[in-house]
Amino acid sequence: MDMEKRRPVTSSVYFFTSHFFSTLQEDGPEAVTSWTAKKNIDIFQKKLIFLPINESLHWSLCVVVNPGSIMNSISCGRGQRFEQWPCILFFDSLKAHRKSKVASKVRGWLNSEAMRLGKFGSEDKPFSVSSMKVYDPKIPYQDNSWDCGVFVCRYAYSLFLLREENFNRYDAESDKRPFEELITNNIEFEFDMGDISRLRREMQKLIKNLSDSYLKLKEKEAERKRERKLRKKQSKEWVESSKKGNKAEMV
Repeated sequence: MDMEKRRPVTSSVYFFTSHFFSTLQEDGPEAVTSWTAKKNIDIFQKKLIFLPINESLHWSLCVVVNPGSIMNSISCGRGQRFEQWPCILFFDSLKAHRKSKVASKVRGWLNSEAMRLGKFGSEDKPFSVSSMKVYDPKIPYQDNSWDCGVFVCRYAYSLFLLREENFNRYDAESDKRPFEELITNNIEFEFDMGDISRLRREMQKLIKNLSDSYLKLKEKEAERKRERKLRKKQSKEWVESSKKGNKAEMV
């Protein structure tokens, strides 16, 4: 068991729950250190880090891209392309959350993790507004007030499918919108409200099926518990009956 706990997670992507960013925002980087330290996770070995955000009854998604390549940004020269470009992507189907505020919290966390893990040599705070820019590519948006959570799931799914692609400097800082070719015009991000409605129904069905399976499992566990309790009671009664029988024979 201890070996399993110490084994590093080697996937190139990592997903946090929404509680992570809420804790980071309210209590600072120190409050979320255990989220990576206890699991022996080096976030700088990740290509994509997904941070769902739930605030003021609205969902959005922040994705940290190539944090381990921050030195590419710090030491870059004009015209250098860099296939692994560090940045923050922000997806908000209502544009209700402030991307600059979110990015600031995330940079603070990245700097804290860099210091804890002894990364990037003499760089005190390598993640800054200039070295770790935040981009909000043009993406499908919602036309109602209740589908933000489904949109976040769809954004995350689309980006996950692009995990093998290069998020490079040219795409990020082109004269067009940021990541227009990789994200905006990509078939994985070609969805509309009809697709979102279907996804909502699929999610509802999945949750219902999982709930039914869970309730059946709990009922089986309860039945086994009742059977064990009954066998224990019967065994106790048999022992007591045997003792009484032995006493009667002795008399």
